[in-house]
Amino acid sequence: RRDVEVGYSHVIIDEFQDISDARLQLLRAIRSQKPNCKIFAVGDDWQAIYRFAGSDVTLFTQFAEQFGETAVMRIETTYRFAPPLLDVASKFILKNPSQYRKILRAADRQKRTKLDILPTEAGGEVGQALKRIAAEGETFVGKRVLILGRYGHDEKCMAAPQFKLKDAKNRIYEWSDQLSGKVVRASNVQFMTMHKAKGIEGEIVILANCGAGRYGMPAEIVDDPMLDMLLAKPENHPNAEERRLFYVALTRAKERAMIVVPTD
Repeated sequence: RRDVEVGYSHVIIDEFQDISDARLQLLRAIRSQKPNCKIFAVGDDWQAIYRFAGSDVTLFTQFAEQFGETAVMRIETTYRFAPPLLDVASKFILKNPSQYRKILRAADRQKRTKLDILPTEAGGEVGQALKRIAAEGETFVGKRVLILGRYGHDEKCMAAPQFKLKDAKNRIYEWSDQLSGKVVRASNVQFMTMHKAKGIEGEIVILANCGAGRYGMPAEIVDDPMLDMLLAKPENHPNAEERRLFYVALTRAKERAMIVVPTD
């Protein structure tokens, strides 16, 4: 029937920190047809890491400027990680004054998520990290171990003889090494890039190759000027998106995160 009103009364958007200008135009078109349409957006600007794909974090942080009167509800309870990682990661990300101010709290106040920095010589970084964890008496049984790199070629850290490839498609390895005369093993050691790890979690997370450089962390590759013309305007804070990517990688950990820093 033509006299029946057609249109949206509510639009719900998840992962709103990944909004792009093209998607914003779609929302504006909906609102132009239905001015009273309510937009409910859920997202975390601390995890905005897709500028290279067209996203613009300022569309998130300036939500009220785009859509008018706005109510903000902060989700500040995390069920994955806890102090001391929670405290360090929060202070790190809030160095950028453009990020929303939040005070994260662990749902389980008794829970702890360890955080370590491991300086190592190039070539055996990840293996050294696993060996250190085992030497401290921690078991890998039943735990998911994630090795995260800034780029795919960081998987070369798994080329050491202590690693045996089990599943090429999913980049899953088995690690084994000698410790106090006994062979220690860790199954389901999985490599993935930091971008791909978003939304994933593991009991133990090791960040490989965290040294500044062209292909390090933070990456020092300069975008082509032509590409910059197509993407959102770069932020003023140094390494803003690289910092958020580092935050995302760190906070995949449920029990322990280790930052591996090559010393040469």
